[in-house]
Amino acid sequence: MLEELVRKAAVEESCSQQYMQEILCLGDKIVTLAGTFTYKNLDIATRSLCDVTDGLIHQRRSNLASIQVHVEALRMMAPKSPPLTDEDVDKILSELAKIITFYGITRAADSAVTNELEYSAVNDAQKKR
Repeated sequence: MLEELVRKAAVEESCSQQYMQEILCLGDKIVTLAGTFTYKNLDIATRSLCDVTDGLIHQRRSNLASIQVHVEALRMMAPKSPPLTDEDVDKILSELAKIITFYGITRAADSAVTNELEYSAVNDAQKKR
């Protein structure tokens, strides 16, 4: 479904906010399934897709190429795809990370940790009073 949606956007030469919301929704479902069935690398790559898509939505930008690269990476890491070496996986994930860096996007996991640390610091300060 995700691949079909991205293909449709490519044919239309448009990656509208609506398409991006749908991509984000489908990505979230893949993250849930990948986590449930412990497909660690698929989970990481899909979270990256979600981070990029969400970041682009918040920046009111679209970049279909960045999304297509992520979708291709997901296909390569899918359970029935040929196995990848650890080096291949590391290279793929590092290339996906470059996209996030390029757009200055904060990963959801990074902001969750930051928020958790900030929450802990506030609670610690309140306990000391």
